Amino acid sequence: MSYEELIELNNLLSKKIDEAYNLKYSIKNFDPIYLSIFLWKRINKIRDIIVEEEYLDNLCVPEGKDGVKKIENTPYYKTLKLGKEINIQSIFNSNHVNETHYERIIKIKKSIENNGYPYKEQYIIVYNNENKIRDGQHRACTLKYLYGNIKIPIMRIIM
Repeated sequence: MSYEELIELNNLLSKKIDEAYNLKYSIKNFDPIYLSIFLWKRINKIRDIIVEEEYLDNLCVPEGKDGVKKIENTPYYKTLKLGKEINIQSIFNSNHVNETHYERIIKIKKSIENNGYPYKEQYIIVYNNENKIRDGQHRACTLKYLYGNIKIPIMRIIM
């Protein structure tokens, strides 16, 4: 399936999901890869979607089965600090087709510099009362690298 076909499918599914669940935030605004791989399995459990502010240092990145890392200890953040690609091991590669982690992080850095955050209503996502980033690790690392420990809007999905 091409990226364009994935977007088209995402738009169709989003419309149906929005109609069925009547959420405050349109599913269409979610990253289609995140929606298709992770969130679709939990759609029927969503009770609320809240956009609120949180400091970057209060967020963490999943590591392994149950572990977490501070943003500045992630390979994405270290890649930005070093200005070159480092070996990034990922058990799940959900990046865009034909795009390395380095290319992705540089692309996001340019997007945030040019368009700000959140762009196209795509927030860093956490679940319930946890501050573990479920989607938006590259964005969080880029924001931390560019601006330090700032308060940013995040999306909290309550299930």
